[in-house]
Amino acid sequence: MQTENSVFRPYQFKLEELDGFRYRARDAMRGVTRIAIREARLKELKHEILKSVELRAHFEDNPQDAQVLRHDKSLHTVKHQVHMKNVPDYIVPKALKNIARSHHRNL
Repeated sequence: MQTENSVFRPYQFKLEELDGFRYRARDAMRGVTRIAIREARLKELKHEILKSVELRAHFEDNPQDAQVLRHDKSLHTVKHQVHMKNVPDYIVPKALKNIARSHHRNL
């Protein structure tokens, strides 16, 4: 139910204006593979293990175990796409350019 004071308003736009975002999203999705997800999760788990209070005593008694976790390298490296960090002006629809500029200034 919409009221006059509602924050939400319908946004009118042309679907063609979002083509740039669609291509960009597809590029980003190509980098998100099962292997990349597995490697990221493995990295998180290793970090949690190394920081665990319960395991700290074990690692003090067995420093070699901690070294193995720290120096274990992933088999697959995720390629960071620096160009995906920012959205270029030519992709932003005309109707959103003013909003995007004011948001960018506030960061």
